[in-house]
Amino acid sequence: MEYYFQCIDCGKEYKANELEYVCPACANAQRPMEPLLGVLKVLFDYKKGACYSKLLPLDDISLLPPLKVGPTPLYKPERLSKELGIPVVGTVSITGEGMLELQETLLKLLERSKLSGRGLQNIYPEVPTDSLEQISQEIESLLE
Repeated sequence: MEYYFQCIDCGKEYKANELEYVCPACANAQRPMEPLLGVLKVLFDYKKGACYSKLLPLDDISLLPPLKVGPTPLYKPERLSKELGIPVVGTVSITGEGMLELQETLLKLLERSKLSGRGLQNIYPEVPTDSLEQISQEIESLLE
């Protein structure tokens, strides 16, 4: 596996076998009782074929599911929606992912409630209105 080091302070890069622990240029500026300078981070050289799959205890990486990676990947909660019998929309607050779909879903629900003449509280017929009223009162009492 091809990898190299990079100083987190100055950005200088070093070969894997070139040094240990810290960047010599930054470490020379180290003062007593200050945070350590020249700490090295490990970077993998993907252009030379390094990949994490070699670290996994698998003979065949094609067995892995095609999962998204990165900052908080969003998966569609289709199974949850089907089990609950209601629309479930996943969102990521930091990136705003899923917000457009949430707005569209809410608009569809509002339109459906207007067409049916039942109002929002009765969009889902399996939930009795009196149960919704009871839940609403319990929530209000908790907020007081």
